[in-house]
Amino acid sequence: VAGYDYELTIEGQAFLKGKSAAGFELKPHAVTTIPVPVSIKLADLFRQVSSLLGRSDAAYSIAVAFLVETPVGAFRLPFQKDGRVPLFPSKRS
Repeated sequence: VAGYDYELTIEGQAFLKGKSAAGFELKPHAVTTIPVPVSIKLADLFRQVSSLLGRSDAAYSIAVAFLVETPVGAFRLPFQKDGRVPLFPSKRS
C-alpha cells in the first residue's frame, strides 16, 4: 500500500480528515499497525463534543481509500463503514 486518505464524520459533520503517503505492507493473516496522522482545531473539537452532550448515541461514517501500487499503475481502493456509536453514559441518581 503506497498511502491512504480518510475522513470521519459524526452526525453528518466532518470531524477528522487526513492522508498519508507513507507506504506499508499488509501481510496475509497478520496484524499491521498503521500510523494515522490527525490534526484537529480545538474549537472544532469543542463544537462537535458540545453538540453531542446529552445524547445516548451518534451516527458515524468512516471512509478510507488505500492507494495500491500494481504493475500497471496505482489505483484507489475505497472502503466505507457507517453505523452508530454509544456516547456518554447517563448519570444515575
